[in-house]
Amino acid sequence: NLILQSDVSYDGFTLTSGASLSRNDVTASIDGEHSNCRVNGSYLLDKKQHCDTTILVHHTKEHGKSNQMFKGILDDHARGIFQGKIFVHKGAQKTDGYQLNNAMMLSDTAEMDVKPELEIYADDVRCSHGATTGRIDEGPLFYLMSRGIDEKTARKMLMQAFLAEAFEEIWHEPTKEIFASEAEKWLDAHSKQD
Repeated sequence: NLILQSDVSYDGFTLTSGASLSRNDVTASIDGEHSNCRVNGSYLLDKKQHCDTTILVHHTKEHGKSNQMFKGILDDHARGIFQGKIFVHKGAQKTDGYQLNNAMMLSDTAEMDVKPELEIYADDVRCSHGATTGRIDEGPLFYLMSRGIDEKTARKMLMQAFLAEAFEEIWHEPTKEIFASEAEKWLDAHSKQD
């Protein structure tokens, strides 16, 4: 459990890949004004891997900010679960909360379950959430291949572009490079044709 007092920032990023079963569970309470809680990540799942991500952020004071951005790619029989909630308590005016989960499915047998939630008891807030699940877009894939790029490379380029927004949430460059390198290895192995 994270408790953020006034004028504090928390910045966390999780890259999930490799474990048969993984669970990321974060509960944060923004108990001071002008604090910022960023809980972001990516997941790269294949075979029969199962990843469950649960995030709950309580905004109890004014002028708090929170950001949740997760992007993942699933292949084979992998299953991902994302449950995120932003809870804005009465009196937590000027709260700015954002939540997004996007998943790319590489197989018909992969599964993604998403439950984004907002519960708001203040009237002067800016909060939003969203979720998408889909396959590689055939239009850009066709475009890249029509320019002479082979299908495997084109698929990898589209997957890299998909993950890039999440990796941009990592502000520490050496950490970003390490995570991007790990993701690169996974993408090399999963750039096959559907």
